[in-house]
Amino acid sequence: SVIDVVEGTVHHGQTVHIDGSRIVAVGPPDGVPLPQGARLVDATGTFTLPGLADMHVHVGDAPARRYLASGVTMVRDLGSPIGWFATADRSDPSAIRPRVWLSGPLLSGSTVGGDVPARLRVRDPTEVAAALDVLTGAGVDFVKVHEWVSRATYLTIADGARTRGLSLVGHLPVGITIDDAIAAGQKSIEHLGGLTQGVLRACAHVDQTEQLEVPDATLMTRAYLDPLLRGYDPELCALVAARLAEAGVWQVPTLVTVRFFADHSPRSPAENAARQQLLAVLIEIVGIMHGAGVPLLAGVDETPNMTVADELELLVRAGLSPAAALRTATVNAARFLEATDSYGSVAAGRMADLVLVDDDPLVDIRNLRRVRSVVLGGQLLDQATIAAWAVR
Repeated sequence: SVIDVVEGTVHHGQTVHIDGSRIVAVGPPDGVPLPQGARLVDATGTFTLPGLADMHVHVGDAPARRYLASGVTMVRDLGSPIGWFATADRSDPSAIRPRVWLSGPLLSGSTVGGDVPARLRVRDPTEVAAALDVLTGAGVDFVKVHEWVSRATYLTIADGARTRGLSLVGHLPVGITIDDAIAAGQKSIEHLGGLTQGVLRACAHVDQTEQLEVPDATLMTRAYLDPLLRGYDPELCALVAARLAEAGVWQVPTLVTVRFFADHSPRSPAENAARQQLLAVLIEIVGIMHGAGVPLLAGVDETPNMTVADELELLVRAGLSPAAALRTATVNAARFLEATDSYGSVAAGRMADLVLVDDDPLVDIRNLRRVRSVVLGGQLLDQATIAAWAVR
């Protein structure tokens, strides 16, 4: 059975003909002639869908192939050192690792976490050009901005990225509103804005000036979150979602990360309650965004022991159908990456990056956890092989 993620339907009794790294044909057996001597793989009883995309990762030093165990064949790395992945290696269709798109080091003006290879410091607008030259020279696909850059620095980054033909992605810095990001052409907003809760700020009746002038240490605390949660207005949020949808600004909610912080907070019961309330409100906001037509992507952000399947389950909890949730990790990712000619669907001409699961995820999204095998660039990887790589 082959899942059409675009239409949200299943086509039973299909044959998928793969030649090299690409799909040649998909259809009923009598309509897909196979060459003599073709290797036959009996996938009876399984459901085949496009390889999944985790659109917010930080691969770091661990082997990139670990994502394959959960059916992830594409990743968007948003913060790894220059030189971590050579462009030639990324384009090798025979490599046993997910396809990789990357931003290189993120741009931040903060000293929090120290100077590390996965971060470039831009303390003011005068340092932006040099940082962007480093990223451009490394062949990155995006420019990622973090919370801690000034408003002037953010706008300079946005202008510089546009001039270099690179998309701007990332968090919402403390001095930037949703409408600022729309005007600047930011292509994707991660974590619904990041630690400063940029999307929730826009959805709440609060003193924006007061909320923006906060030190690092106060974020994700009850003192910071309570005014936002009290001021949250679903009707106001619907207006925000409409503006994001009209501008086509992608959202990568990473709800699994929010849940992890809510469930593993070492703080007081009152602080923990604020984080749990935050999770509930953000799930509601994602549902509002989906209803408004805001484009969504699935991302896990290296949350411990979590996979794309966990994120899709939370998206379904937010009100997405299983088919809509699946699109966030398949065809939506291909659209964002402007690569629908190669990825995101099981169709002739696409890369033979496939996931075979035991039951229909359109019926129950939790069936996405039951990965039988993965096909990567036309190479069949059984579960016993890829399970050994699942180190997180």
